[in-house]
Amino acid sequence: MANGSAPAGPDAPPGPPSSERMPPAGTLPQTAPSLRIDAVLIVIGKAASWLWLVTVGLIAWAVVSRYLFGTSTIALDELQWHLVGSAWLLGLSYTLALDEHVRVDVIHERLRPRARCWIEFAGILLLLLPFLAVAAHETIPFALEAYRSGERSTAPAGLGHRWIAKSAMALSVLLLLVAALSRLMRVTAVLFGMPRPLPIETRTDR
Repeated sequence: MANGSAPAGPDAPPGPPSSERMPPAGTLPQTAPSLRIDAVLIVIGKAASWLWLVTVGLIAWAVVSRYLFGTSTIALDELQWHLVGSAWLLGLSYTLALDEHVRVDVIHERLRPRARCWIEFAGILLLLLPFLAVAAHETIPFALEAYRSGERSTAPAGLGHRWIAKSAMALSVLLLLVAALSRLMRVTAVLFGMPRPLPIETRTDR
């Protein structure tokens, strides 16, 4: 090869991507593991989105039954609250997988893609993952204790089986933890070439 350069083939060490392979602003390359993880998270997020439709139906029924028939139930009101919270929480990992969460950072958007990746690398590793580890440590026993004790609403005629709603909190934290690890892999693919990045055109199906 001219100038003594080594040929770049499939057996070449991964290494950081060249400047020509840096992702466009606002995007990250997928990797084989993160692509599979994100696909599962998106399926879960889309399934959880149906909870919003159920919630709207329950709210409409509660309004009709209250103002037309003069009846209302505490259990129905509590169910609406639990469904809203569950739908919102279970959608967090979906939003992170698609990078559609709100960013309020005027500095981040002005930086070069590689500098953004370093910021995201540090943020995930030093802030997000420790926070999620603490949240998992708190929410999992919280749900298990509700199940063991058969916890129910303190309101008369309220809902029973409150462990279901509390389990949604624990599940959402675990899903968000998985989504954060997936995104960390996509960041390290840019910074260190590991895992090996897929072509930029490869993206998660929305």
